[in-house]
Amino acid sequence: MPKAVDRAALTCAYAVHLLGDWEAPVQVVAGRLSVEGGDAFEDRPLGDAPGNAEKLASGVNHLWIMMGSQIVDIALFREAYGADGPRAVAHFVHQQFGPDKALYVDDWRLARRRGLSYEPMHVLSKDEVTSFMARAHRALEAR
Repeated sequence: MPKAVDRAALTCAYAVHLLGDWEAPVQVVAGRLSVEGGDAFEDRPLGDAPGNAEKLASGVNHLWIMMGSQIVDIALFREAYGADGPRAVAHFVHQQFGPDKALYVDDWRLARRRGLSYEPMHVLSKDEVTSFMARAHRALEAR
Protein backbone atom coordinates (compact mmCIF):
# COMPACT_ATOMS: atom_id res chain seq x y z
CA MET A 1 0.00 0.00 0.00
CA PRO A 2 1.51 3.36 -0.97
CA LYS A 3 2.61 5.56 1.92
CA ALA A 4 0.40 8.33 0.52
CA VAL A 5 -2.50 6.52 2.18
CA ASP A 6 -2.39 7.56 5.84
CA ARG A 7 -2.98 5.07 8.65
CA ALA A 8 -6.58 6.18 9.30
CA ALA A 9 -7.60 5.81 5.66
CA LEU A 10 -5.75 2.48 5.41
CA THR A 11 -7.63 1.16 8.46
CA CYS A 12 -11.00 2.18 7.05
CA ALA A 13 -10.19 0.71 3.64
CA TYR A 14 -9.29 -2.59 5.30
CA ALA A 15 -12.49 -2.51 7.36
CA VAL A 16 -14.55 -2.13 4.19
CA HIS A 17 -12.66 -5.09 2.72
CA LEU A 18 -13.38 -7.19 5.83
CA LEU A 19 -17.07 -6.28 5.71
CA GLY A 20 -17.25 -7.90 2.29
CA ASP A 21 -15.55 -11.11 3.46
CA TRP A 22 -16.85 -11.69 7.00
CA GLU A 23 -20.27 -12.09 8.50
CA ALA A 24 -18.96 -11.03 11.93
CA PRO A 25 -19.55 -7.45 13.11
CA VAL A 26 -16.72 -5.16 12.07
CA GLN A 27 -16.29 -1.80 13.81
CA VAL A 28 -13.70 0.90 13.27
CA VAL A 29 -12.67 2.37 16.60
CA ALA A 30 -10.96 5.69 17.23
CA GLY A 31 -8.93 6.10 20.38
CA ARG A 32 -5.49 6.15 21.90
CA LEU A 33 -2.75 3.63 21.30
CA SER A 34 0.00 3.52 23.89
CA VAL A 35 3.15 1.44 23.57
CA GLU A 36 4.71 0.36 26.86
CA GLY A 37 2.88 3.21 28.61
CA GLY A 38 3.91 5.97 26.19
CA ASP A 39 1.89 7.69 23.47
CA ALA A 40 2.47 5.73 20.26
CA PHE A 41 1.76 8.60 17.87
CA GLU A 42 2.22 11.72 20.00
CA ASP A 43 3.37 13.92 17.15
CA ARG A 44 1.46 12.25 14.33
CA PRO A 45 -2.16 13.38 14.16
CA LEU A 46 -4.67 11.42 12.14
CA GLY A 47 -5.07 14.32 9.76
CA ASP A 48 -8.35 15.93 8.80
CA ALA A 49 -11.09 13.88 10.39
CA PRO A 50 -14.23 13.68 8.28
CA GLY A 51 -17.74 13.88 9.70
CA ASN A 52 -17.72 14.27 13.49
CA ALA A 53 -14.27 15.80 13.65
CA GLU A 54 -14.71 16.91 17.26
CA LYS A 55 -15.06 13.27 18.36
CA LEU A 56 -11.83 12.34 16.61
CA ALA A 57 -9.81 15.43 17.44
CA SER A 58 -9.63 15.31 21.23
CA GLY A 59 -7.10 12.74 22.40
CA VAL A 60 -7.47 10.35 19.46
CA ASN A 61 -4.18 9.21 17.93
CA HIS A 62 -5.11 5.98 16.13
CA LEU A 63 -7.84 3.93 14.45
CA TRP A 64 -8.18 0.17 14.59
CA ILE A 65 -10.76 -2.47 13.78
CA MET A 66 -12.64 -4.53 16.33
CA MET A 67 -14.22 -7.86 15.45
CA GLY A 68 -15.79 -9.05 18.67
CA SER A 69 -12.98 -8.88 21.24
CA GLN A 70 -10.29 -9.07 18.54
CA ILE A 71 -8.16 -6.06 17.64
CA VAL A 72 -7.22 -5.90 13.97
CA ASP A 73 -4.56 -3.24 13.37
CA ILE A 74 -3.26 -2.99 9.82
CA ALA A 75 -1.38 0.27 10.44
CA LEU A 76 0.81 -0.70 13.42
CA PHE A 77 3.52 -2.62 11.54
CA ARG A 78 3.40 -0.30 8.54
CA GLU A 79 4.17 2.66 10.79
CA ALA A 80 6.85 0.76 12.72
CA TYR A 81 8.73 -0.42 9.63
CA GLY A 82 8.46 2.89 7.78
CA ALA A 83 11.56 5.06 7.53
CA ASP A 84 9.72 7.94 9.18
CA GLY A 85 7.75 5.86 11.69
CA PRO A 86 7.61 6.76 15.39
CA ARG A 87 10.77 5.57 17.14
CA ALA A 88 8.99 4.15 20.19
CA VAL A 89 6.65 2.10 17.99
CA ALA A 90 9.50 0.92 15.76
CA HIS A 91 11.61 -0.14 18.75
CA PHE A 92 8.73 -1.95 20.42
CA VAL A 93 7.63 -3.78 17.26
CA HIS A 94 11.16 -4.89 16.37
CA GLN A 95 11.70 -6.21 19.91
CA GLN A 96 8.34 -7.94 20.27
CA PHE A 97 7.59 -9.15 16.76
CA GLY A 98 10.69 -8.86 14.58
CA PRO A 99 10.73 -7.82 10.92
CA ASP A 100 8.32 -8.37 8.05
CA LYS A 101 4.94 -8.47 9.79
CA ALA A 102 1.87 -6.99 8.14
CA LEU A 103 -1.19 -7.31 10.36
CA TYR A 104 -1.59 -7.28 14.14
CA VAL A 105 -4.52 -9.37 15.36
CA ASP A 106 -4.95 -10.11 19.05
CA ASP A 107 -7.53 -10.32 21.78
CA TRP A 108 -8.12 -6.86 23.25
CA ARG A 109 -7.40 -8.04 26.79
CA LEU A 110 -4.14 -9.76 25.81
CA ALA A 111 -2.73 -6.80 23.89
CA ARG A 112 -2.07 -4.95 27.14
CA ARG A 113 0.08 -7.85 28.37
CA ARG A 114 2.21 -7.44 25.26
CA GLY A 115 2.70 -3.73 26.00
CA LEU A 116 0.02 -2.33 23.69
CA SER A 117 -2.84 -0.37 25.21
CA TYR A 118 -5.79 0.28 22.91
CA GLU A 119 -8.14 2.75 24.64
CA PRO A 120 -11.38 3.15 22.66
CA MET A 121 -13.02 6.58 22.58
CA HIS A 122 -15.41 6.51 19.63
CA VAL A 123 -16.85 3.97 17.18
CA LEU A 124 -16.91 5.42 13.69
CA SER A 125 -20.22 5.63 11.88
CA LYS A 126 -20.65 4.18 8.42
CA ASP A 127 -20.43 7.72 6.99
CA GLU A 128 -17.15 8.41 8.82
CA VAL A 129 -15.65 5.14 7.53
CA THR A 130 -16.83 6.00 4.02
CA SER A 131 -15.20 9.45 4.25
CA PHE A 132 -11.84 7.98 5.27
CA MET A 133 -12.21 5.32 2.57
CA ALA A 134 -12.78 8.06 -0.01
CA ARG A 135 -9.56 9.73 1.17
CA ALA A 136 -7.67 6.46 0.57
CA HIS A 137 -9.22 6.17 -2.88
CA ARG A 138 -8.23 9.75 -3.79
CA ALA A 139 -4.66 9.18 -2.59
CA LEU A 140 -4.33 6.03 -4.68
CA GLU A 141 -5.77 7.68 -7.79
CA ALA A 142 -3.35 10.59 -7.43
CA ARG A 143 -0.36 8.25 -7.72
